[in-house]
Amino acid sequence: IWAERYDRPASDIFAVQDEITHSVVAAIEPQIYAAERLRLQSKAPESLDAWGCVVRAMPYIWTWVIQDEDTGINLLKRAIELDPHYARARSLLAWAFATRVISGNLEFKQGISSALALAQGAIDLDPDDAWAHFAAGYISAFSRRFGPAVEELNEALQRNPNFAFVHIILGVAYGYAGLAEDGLRQLEIARRLSPLDQTQAANLSVEGLCHLVAGRYAEAVRAERRAVLMRPNFGTAWRTLTAAAG
Repeated sequence: IWAERYDRPASDIFAVQDEITHSVVAAIEPQIYAAERLRLQSKAPESLDAWGCVVRAMPYIWTWVIQDEDTGINLLKRAIELDPHYARARSLLAWAFATRVISGNLEFKQGISSALALAQGAIDLDPDDAWAHFAAGYISAFSRRFGPAVEELNEALQRNPNFAFVHIILGVAYGYAGLAEDGLRQLEIARRLSPLDQTQAANLSVEGLCHLVAGRYAEAVRAERRAVLMRPNFGTAWRTLTAAAG
């Protein structure tokens, strides 16, 4: 954050302050979740509050391993039972259901319908939560609904301009729409915003998708091989690798 340049006229000082604030919040949010996970590791799930359930769930729904996803989904359901108005829990559960559909572990119509209902519920509860709009955009992107995907993902970025994973999913939307170069530009933004977090395997896999769409098969294979080295259970990356390798 502190290495960034903020070249603005003096009259824009308040806009710069807002931009720096957004950057700080985006940078420290993953660290807050990580610290809370360490603190809560030894607690039994039934003793956690809604926030604790969400924090404990997050690493499980990142793994793309069905047993871990089960654990994460159960924790998120528990969070919603404890606090039915907790938008973040609904957003993450929507994301988890959509990921299940993408990996082939949940029937498409049922899974997408459930995920969309959860995402819309999260937006209704907290329209200013970037994660709620991210979830809706994520579902639309993987449902090949380009317009709604881009609209919701841009809504998420309006609320958190430094949300790296949103840029990655914009890359998915552009890739599926055949706009490979636009997708690759989004991935570069994501890498610049968050070069070391758990989204890197996803970034590489979407890079492979964009190269595949553009007909650059060797580049697609290289990107997907790096993705599966990071995440050996990453089914989407394996499928794109298979398609690119012919």
